[in-house]
Amino acid sequence: MAVPAGRRLSRGIERLVPLLSGPKDGPLRRAVLVWIERVLMPRRGRRTPIPKALDLEEFRAMLEKRVEEWNRELRQEGEAALLLGLLEHKFGRVDSKTRKQVQSADADRLLDWGKRVLTAERLEDVFGN
Repeated sequence: MAVPAGRRLSRGIERLVPLLSGPKDGPLRRAVLVWIERVLMPRRGRRTPIPKALDLEEFRAMLEKRVEEWNRELRQEGEAALLLGLLEHKFGRVDSKTRKQVQSADADRLLDWGKRVLTAERLEDVFGN
């Protein structure tokens, strides 16, 4: 199974930390962080500014937390996309208001609506209380 990009970056940082831990490595550590911030992260659609005072070790900890957040966001985006697909399959084209409602919902609400799709006769039945 493929390793997610965030995990690969985390692993790379783990390898770099001991290699760039010398007292004279400060400028190189900062250059690596700038490269990650300006090149790698934008390529993955993420814009996460790295504080100037952060070192690689601290960045690794921050990145682990961010990767968890990104994975949650991606799962939720996937759940929303799946629900929208089910709604369109069952009820036809979904209007923009409903689309925005689904895309802004939390994971629990998406799961609830997803279950309702199975028995709903109308689109409104999915979103009813």
